[in-house]
Amino acid sequence: MIVVEAKRRQKKSTISEKLQSNDVFYKHIVESTPEAVVIHSEGKILYVNQAAVTLIGAKNTKDLIDQSVMRFIHKDSLPLIQSRIKNLLNKNKIAPFVEEKFVRLNGDIIFAETKAVPVTINGKMAIVAILRDITQRKKIEEKQNFLVQVSSILGESVEYKATLHTICKLLVPYLADYIRIALFTDDKNIEEVAAYHIDHKKLSLVKKLYETYKDRVDITHGVPQVVRSGKAEIIKRVTPQYLKKSKSSPEIKKIVNKLGLVSYMGVPLKIKNQVIGVITISSTRKERIYTKEDLQFAEEIAGRVAFAVENALLFNNLQKELQEKIKAQEGEERLASYLDQTFDAILLWEYSGKLVYWNKGAEELYGYTKEEAVGEQIHPFLKTVHPIPFSQIESILNEKGRWEGELIHTTKEGKPITVSCKKVLFTEKDGKQYVLETNRDMTERSQYQKHLQFLSESGKILSSSLGYKTTLKNIAMLAVPHIADWCTVDIKTEKGIEQLAVAHVDPNKVKWAKELNKKDPPDPNAQTGVPNVIRTGKSEYYPKITDEMLTQAAKNKKQLALLRELMFSSIMIIPIRVNDETIGAITFVYAKSKRFYTKSDLTIAEELAVRAGLAIENAQLYRDARRAVNLRDEFISLASHELKTPITSLKMYAQSLSKQFEKRNDIFMQGYFIKMDQQIDRLALLVSDLLNVSKIQHGNLEFDWKSVDLNSVIKETVDMLQIVTRQHKIILRGKIEKTVRADPYRIYQVLTNLLTNATKYSPQADKVMINLSEKKGYAEITVQDFGIGIEPDEQKKIFGQYYRVNQSEKKFTGLGMGLFISHEIIERHGGEMKVKSVKGKGSQFSFTLPFILSIPKADK
Repeated sequence: MIVVEAKRRQKKSTISEKLQSNDVFYKHIVESTPEAVVIHSEGKILYVNQAAVTLIGAKNTKDLIDQSVMRFIHKDSLPLIQSRIKNLLNKNKIAPFVEEKFVRLNGDIIFAETKAVPVTINGKMAIVAILRDITQRKKIEEKQNFLVQVSSILGESVEYKATLHTICKLLVPYLADYIRIALFTDDKNIEEVAAYHIDHKKLSLVKKLYETYKDRVDITHGVPQVVRSGKAEIIKRVTPQYLKKSKSSPEIKKIVNKLGLVSYMGVPLKIKNQVIGVITISSTRKERIYTKEDLQFAEEIAGRVAFAVENALLFNNLQKELQEKIKAQEGEERLASYLDQTFDAILLWEYSGKLVYWNKGAEELYGYTKEEAVGEQIHPFLKTVHPIPFSQIESILNEKGRWEGELIHTTKEGKPITVSCKKVLFTEKDGKQYVLETNRDMTERSQYQKHLQFLSESGKILSSSLGYKTTLKNIAMLAVPHIADWCTVDIKTEKGIEQLAVAHVDPNKVKWAKELNKKDPPDPNAQTGVPNVIRTGKSEYYPKITDEMLTQAAKNKKQLALLRELMFSSIMIIPIRVNDETIGAITFVYAKSKRFYTKSDLTIAEELAVRAGLAIENAQLYRDARRAVNLRDEFISLASHELKTPITSLKMYAQSLSKQFEKRNDIFMQGYFIKMDQQIDRLALLVSDLLNVSKIQHGNLEFDWKSVDLNSVIKETVDMLQIVTRQHKIILRGKIEKTVRADPYRIYQVLTNLLTNATKYSPQADKVMINLSEKKGYAEITVQDFGIGIEPDEQKKIFGQYYRVNQSEKKFTGLGMGLFISHEIIERHGGEMKVKSVKGKGSQFSFTLPFILSIPKADK
């Protein structure tokens, strides 16, 4: 017996030590993790780690503790976060990662991927929020998308003045509050071609400001200065001191003040280093102060605008020249020389389709020389894929004289390319018709849009599951054939490098590749390939695979023959990092498709690897969180079991002593032991509830299913409770004729809990009512009290684990487990538990039990 007791104590001691060591371990994880961790309860911040302090822009943790968590949530994300908090507290389940917007202490907006885990602290429900800052990534993506949109608009039409007006509207309010684009005219005067203000009434002030300073030779800023210097300028803050220093006239100062100018950028529009115009970009918002990064972005936009203007001018000049040529049939050599200067491919073909002109831009784009192309039928020659039937394009040409859209052509090397095409129909005096076609390579833009879609789809896959191995396999499947003919995922393990996933455009090759990897696993010390990428943490990028490279990589002649047979054309190997440690690599391969990777592809692949690393890290965090929860539940279960024996012994001693004092007629001492016995019963109930909670969470709550007469069970429960409830009379109404399939003890637990709560929370009332009724297919039991009632917002949380109503009123004791357990029991019976309450008038708790019950296999 002594040996058994010693072992039991040793077991408890070991568990306690594990708990303590794990507490330190998990606290160290939270403090050292680069992700922001915030714990909040009832809307107030309880804890933040150092990463959260940095993210919010606070000086220390004291600045954030006890602050309202809603203070740092952006209004756009407020409905989503409030909904997530509500679901977390009601369902007590971990919320998956989502992207949300927050606000720093200085007012800056930040984007973060967030995940939330429900926990209990000191008997109160709380939420652990994990945030990863993705603001920089979102800004880059937003700017890339915006530039694509700008390029798309600029490429839509050769009517550049109308197009530039559209660009101004696009830039306001995205980058500016008002904007102006001016170009040089043929007589070298600067002319405004587009202007836009967020407040249309102030547009006249923008024009007036330029008219006031344009002819001043001493002006040190604005359009004249940008034209003279040919360089972009930025005035971060347009202050009164700056205006004074710049010697601005009183009239200029007056207009600037009326406009409310806060920050300014001026960017030249250049064609071959020659200034052709200026874009001025202005802010009237105190929170929008332009930076060097904004200036670089503005210069990128200006470059695209200048390129579009150049092409439009060339195209318009080309039209004039071509019309003159067709009319006068002269100047062919001069015209051909002019056409060869443009970057776009320019083709001229007879209405029948026969090519008659092919410029240098076409030679560079398609790979065919002028001699190879002229005389060929354009559509078979370039293998044209039209977005609509060509007959419809002919109808549009005949009706409107022009057509614009995107086509797919094939180069001499067999590479499909997407082009932005403009066709113009001309008719000679003799009635012969020609089509002038201008094509611009849009393959990169089209590929970029596909990459964005691919990243979007991969993001959904990575966030859809916490089983990261399955997720990475799905990513490999998604990559083929979008950005690879082959894709493999390799992970570093204790035994070496494990090939986690293989995907191939030919499914038959997958099994072969796996067998090959087993027979000839990668050498961990290899100086190139997956082992080297995992060891160094740096990507390997081979845009074009040559036979010389294969010869150097092959171990022997047999392997060289195999590599040649695989026909690799381009390869990227990208490291997967978790917490700054490289744990694997993703390999992308182009083979038979004969495609080649670009730097843009490498950027997309590295971004995908970053997201894959985040998915793995999230899975590890979730695993650690579940491990901690399981450890807690294991402790509760063990403690509950261990407490039952001493509680039973205490109860026996208390009852025995009570009887002894009863025999001695010592009513005073007997009363003490009666109260002690009642407190022991409360303690036993608390231990039982703790054990039930643990069993519920592990799915081990047992049920003894029987055909039950509810009237009998309810009457016995009422009779028993009425003995100890002297103030309240429990009134039973109604009857249920049919029996239900249930566990009578569990129904007794539910009723006991509801009736105990009804008497506890109605201290001024003298009765509690139970109503029994039959509905179609189920029985309904309602317990009604006439007590303090429950606030509407609390009614939504009341069935949550450890939640207690009126927690601020200390006179109502308890741990908030009873309703949680009761709710789970009724749900396991296939029923439903509800609450209706009016503050100050009382509450009605009702539950249903179906007459025909389909018992879950786990409960049979």
